[in-house]
Amino acid sequence: MIRVFISYDSKNDGENAITLKKELENTNSIKVEAILCPPKPDEVIENAEKIARCIDSCHVFISFYTNKGKDNSWVNQELGYAYNHVRQNGLKIICIYTNRKELRGCLDAKYVNTSNAFNLEEHGIKTVSTNIQKYLIEEYKPPIELELAVGNIFEEGAKLECILTITNNSPKNIFHGTLNFVMPHHISIEPKKNPNGRYDYILKRFTSNNKIDELLNYVSNILPKPHIKKFKIEPKEGRIRHRTFILEELYGVCAYHTTWVFEPHKTKEFDLGVYIHVPFFGTTYYGGYIRLKDNGKLKPEIGRFEPRNSDIQTIRIRTQPTPQ
Repeated sequence: MIRVFISYDSKNDGENAITLKKELENTNSIKVEAILCPPKPDEVIENAEKIARCIDSCHVFISFYTNKGKDNSWVNQELGYAYNHVRQNGLKIICIYTNRKELRGCLDAKYVNTSNAFNLEEHGIKTVSTNIQKYLIEEYKPPIELELAVGNIFEEGAKLECILTITNNSPKNIFHGTLNFVMPHHISIEPKKNPNGRYDYILKRFTSNNKIDELLNYVSNILPKPHIKKFKIEPKEGRIRHRTFILEELYGVCAYHTTWVFEPHKTKEFDLGVYIHVPFFGTTYYGGYIRLKDNGKLKPEIGRFEPRNSDIQTIRIRTQPTPQ
């Protein structure tokens, strides 16, 4: 989640600040929490320590540096405190203004975004809000792309071989992400025996030389709490299985392999979901379907596998009649 601090003069820019907060918190693709200080224009908060803690916890600082707002002592002090964070912690500053000629001092520095897109006099608050949304999406959109390939294996029963490719497009390595498979209950990730004689559900990662790099730790078969109620199962008597893995490090293109065991006479087609959670960037849900064609030889066909944005994900399980 991206935290944004909005600094404003409550008397002159209060309504615009509230509009901006609402628009930012309705941003698609990324989650934004906008902090107003004071929370309402008719409130007064003169607590420097509380304001400082709020700014400390944010990724973006937005200042309403308008014709009248620039004369507010708190607006100027908050801006000065935020500017110090730019050089120390990489805080990003956006300046909403009405007169560009009045942007002097630190506001004229390269660390402050004073794009014409944020000119309130020229565009109005709705357009400025949209422009800030676009900036945040471009700056903080999840850098992850995920692809899935499925093939069939016939060893000791019907199995599906799954190759999952995760691409990290950001310039930095990402640590401690999580990956969660969501599938019908009668399809299971095949467990492997570990050196201690126990069985683990594992995901094998391959290096560029096609050798197994490491095994990722099995965590649980329960989705994180925020997502538990986000699935609708069809038919109603169907059940869902979850398998969660820790992605210890994502760098460049990472390929993973796992094997699924299933009963082909029970399933004709089913939906497959994959949650991937990346710290700071949040959770993305990918959905698609797998259709099993049986023309003398079982052949899996994977449907469109892409990010899904709806709040409730429907997992459909289409069964085929048991042979008489």
